[in-house]
Amino acid sequence: MKKINKKSLKYGSYAIAATVVVIAIIVFLNAILGLDMVRNRLRFDITKNKMYSLSDTSIEMLNKLDKNIEIIILTEEKNFRYTEILEVLKQYNLKSGGKVTTRFVDVEKDPTFIQRELDPDQVKGIDSGSIVVKSGSKNKVVSQSDMIEYDYSSGTPQASGLKIEQAFTSAIKSVTADKTPVIYFSKGHGEIVLDQQLSDLKATITSNNYEVKELSLVNAIPEDASVIVFASPKTDLQPKELENLMGYLENGGDAMFLMDVQKTKDELPNFDHVYERYSLSLNNDYVLEGDQNWYYNDFNIIIPQPNDNEITTNLDPQSLFLYMPNCRSVNIDQAKKDWITTKPLFMTSEKSQSQD
Repeated sequence: MKKINKKSLKYGSYAIAATVVVIAIIVFLNAILGLDMVRNRLRFDITKNKMYSLSDTSIEMLNKLDKNIEIIILTEEKNFRYTEILEVLKQYNLKSGGKVTTRFVDVEKDPTFIQRELDPDQVKGIDSGSIVVKSGSKNKVVSQSDMIEYDYSSGTPQASGLKIEQAFTSAIKSVTADKTPVIYFSKGHGEIVLDQQLSDLKATITSNNYEVKELSLVNAIPEDASVIVFASPKTDLQPKELENLMGYLENGGDAMFLMDVQKTKDELPNFDHVYERYSLSLNNDYVLEGDQNWYYNDFNIIIPQPNDNEITTNLDPQSLFLYMPNCRSVNIDQAKKDWITTKPLFMTSEKSQSQD
């Protein structure tokens, strides 16, 4: 009969006991990690760019939230295949202490939900499959393009990465802002009709949580005006309108002038006075681009190049696909004014020509 080695038995018992303990720990961890609450909190992000982790900036913003945010996904939950988005949204819920929640709504079963809860005027383009960030009466659509980074180096846009966090953090900031900025479009000078030719632009502006209104400059300019847009006026400002506009601009107001090529030789001296004040002059001409790298299909469809300054510093000319057909030229007057700095944002090439 073979003698049993007590020492071997002793160590063998230890090994068996250790194995039992390890198995017990694994069973315990599996049980604990099976709980949604724990699994969501105890997680390791091993993706290359920490795609499923929120940045310190987003976490700080969420810690300061004093409003509830609802992220509404307009589809059945079982049909939503974008697990990357859901993983990030879980972190918004956790880091906000539950102030940010996610809800699925099947609009096929509730066809009036969008008009009833999100877009009464039906101008935001919200549809089945949309993702909407909502706080109170304010909401913002987060589109697929908002969450994808594109690479334009090949000449056509190619998806190169995800920016899910940036899209949702921006949307949350937008819907929780205390004030809704208002963009006023001037009327009374033959401008393009906002609700007709510019309906798509209005929808885009509105979906980014700006309020859009029309304005007659005969009246005082409201204090909530963020910017006044002149969309291709055909007739000149009246004296009272000029006075109101100049008062607004002199007090730090902003304006955008979209001036089409004029079909007549009629001058607009009051508009010219506004430009002159800011060292600009608008030519009544028609610009043709002579460099084939700077126009698209025809000489008048210009691909403008961003001028090098602090506003355009992050724009890449190789990936900027901005077409501007039928352009007029603008001069920057040489006379310097101490209180203003005038810089071009976009320019044509040296081969461009001006025709009367």
